[in-house]
Amino acid sequence: MSHASQVAPHFLLFGDLNAKVGGLNEVTHAHKSLLVAHPALQLARWCECQAINAAGRLLDDLASSLNGILGTGRVCGDNGQVSYVGSPGQEVASRPDHILMSSAFFRMADSAQILPVIHISDHCTMSLHFLVEEAGFACRLVSGCWA
Repeated sequence: MSHASQVAPHFLLFGDLNAKVGGLNEVTHAHKSLLVAHPALQLARWCECQAINAAGRLLDDLASSLNGILGTGRVCGDNGQVSYVGSPGQEVASRPDHILMSSAFFRMADSAQILPVIHISDHCTMSLHFLVEEAGFACRLVSGCWA
């Protein structure tokens, strides 16, 4: 990822990363350009799932080192809610699914949708919608709909 981000500064990585980030914050005072571009990053992320694990800390460190932003709890519609429910009868609800993106993608991120789990997966279907404006024409793109 770090080599790829040097070649192409815009990136989008999403999926089941088995990372529980809770209220960790990948953006610090050292990320001045991100804080200027997106002042809301100074606020704590919405976080319905408070758990943090080693993978979550590593994901937070990766995002920080890439000047990336985790959309979890930051994009409209994503409140850091549960995205994994396990098999029927299990009590393992958590949030291991995340979207890591560059500043340019975060700027265009219009909304996220996390749907209730369906019977084909133990993860909720997630989608991220981008609002792309070009030459006065706005269009809505859906990227990354996965379960």
